[in-house]
Amino acid sequence: MTSEGVVAFGLWHRVDRAMVAVLLIVHAGLLLWAAAGFVELLASQVPWPRLSHPLFPPAILVLHWTAIAAGATTFLAGYVFRWRKLPEGMVIAYGFMAAVCALETFTVLDHDGRFAEMALEYATYGAILVYLFRSPAIRQRIGTPGSTAAIAGDPSSRSLHR
Repeated sequence: MTSEGVVAFGLWHRVDRAMVAVLLIVHAGLLLWAAAGFVELLASQVPWPRLSHPLFPPAILVLHWTAIAAGATTFLAGYVFRWRKLPEGMVIAYGFMAAVCALETFTVLDHDGRFAEMALEYATYGAILVYLFRSPAIRQRIGTPGSTAAIAGDPSSRSLHR
């Protein structure tokens, strides 16, 4: 490998690890956001400005916060416990979130940008899923075939034997 290739590989490796960190922070934030949303459903008064959309009826809010909590928990627990099916689990979680988004967009929301926002949300899910299926850092973490850990017999890949 040329010196330029080594530098490019090193840069990609750092970007890949940074993306993992960003996704961990984002999903932890989503879990906190969902927890606050559930508190708003149960309490008439909260010590923060309300996070729940005022147009959403309680049934939609239960679906909304459940989908977000499920997606965040799937990612965080899957990463922490090195779940080999993390990318596939996120397909299901983001599918649930996308279905709730469609329900909200077509039945409750009425502003002009709602379809563009839905498209942006779907594109974000798609981009994250492509990353999860292709990322060397994710593959190494969860011990999927083709990962450095699985090939090199890295002791941190013990989850391969679970």
